[in-house]
Parts: sequence; structure tokens; C-alpha cells
Amino acid sequence: MTLTTHQVSTATTPRHRAASSTVLDPTTERLTLPRAAGPVSAAIRVTLSASPDQPRIILSLVGQIERAIIATPELLADEDLLLADRMLEGLHEDLWAEVDHRWVEDPELQEARSTLRTAMLEERSTAGR
Repeated sequence: MTLTTHQVSTATTPRHRAASSTVLDPTTERLTLPRAAGPVSAAIRVTLSASPDQPRIILSLVGQIERAIIATPELLADEDLLLADRMLEGLHEDLWAEVDHRWVEDPELQEARSTLRTAMLEERSTAGR
């Protein structure tokens, strides 16, 4: 699933209605990390804003994502999870200015992306039945 920044920022639900605007950094022609839309995207933002060399502020990102998946009735309608997915995808596309690209190789972020993406794809496939 590939979402544009516009699609992510306009997908709102009663649970989360935070602005998730991104801004192009003219010096690098990459985007700034969007503002969080809820706890999962906030945890990803905090993680990506730090250096991979520093101790982690968020200790179990995968656990937080798994709890959010269980608690969310419609993953594909949840702005926080859609934004989290886009933030993790954007990391692999090297979209984010001022984010250390070494995060791409981080095993927990890779697992977080896989966990979230798998749950969303499963929901999408069952919704089409």
C-alpha cells in the first residue's frame, strides 16, 4: 500500500484527528517528519528523531504496534497507524530530512514495519471478501 502525504493527512477517524503535515526541506529536497497523529506515529517520530547510537527512548516499538493493532477495529481507517506505516515506508525511501539513514538497517524498525504492513494487508484482503 503506497499512500501519498495528502492521503495520509486527509484520512481521519474519530479516534485520531491530529494534523500530519509535512514540509519540503529546500536544502535537501526531502520531507520533514510529519507531526504525530497518535501514540504509534509519535513513538516512530521520537525514534527516528534520535541517533541510532543513543539509548532508545521507546523500548518496545513492536509491542506498541501490536497493542494498537489489537485495539483498533479498522486499521485502514486509523490515521495514526496509516501515518506510522507511511513514516516507516518513507524511511526506506529516504524521504525524511534529518533522519539518520542507519535506521533503515535497524532490526526493530524492520520488524515494526513488517508487523504493521502484514496486519494492514490482512485486513485489506479480508475486507474484499
